[in-house]
Amino acid sequence: MKNIAILACLLTFVCAAAPARAQLYAYDATGVKVGVLLKFGGYAFYNEKIKRFLSFNLDGTLVTGSLIFESTDCTGQALHLTAAPPGVVYAFGPKNYEIVSNKAATPRSYRNLDGTCGVYGSPTAGTYAVVSEYLTPLPFTVPLQLPLSYATARSVAVVPMTVN
Repeated sequence: MKNIAILACLLTFVCAAAPARAQLYAYDATGVKVGVLLKFGGYAFYNEKIKRFLSFNLDGTLVTGSLIFESTDCTGQALHLTAAPPGVVYAFGPKNYEIVSNKAATPRSYRNLDGTCGVYGSPTAGTYAVVSEYLTPLPFTVPLQLPLSYATARSVAVVPMTVN
């Protein structure tokens, strides 16, 4: 009885000192882990294997972003239309891109999905995300193999975020 009382006190202390949080993990139809679910209504995940954020449409396709440039001919450093945290991966055409930082810029041209270049008539200065092509293979098939299934895990996960 004394051992049970000591164990109960120890468990109470451990649970109070380090509360665990339940996380909802998503798996595709083949059982491959997609990541920690961050948002419903479209899917947003943090994938622990590649340490990146990904957003998917309800049909399982990766959300499409934009490619804009400070030049008038779609050359130079590619930017995304809005500022965003580093580590977000999005699709543009057949390639994936990753947000690496943010910077003040005045975009003068944009790439269309068909590869052609368009020129802004009235460029707007602002803060935009700097992007680079994301070459690491994703650890699951895109589009996602639907339907997704979910399971909880009680753990503490640290999601790294760079503060600019």
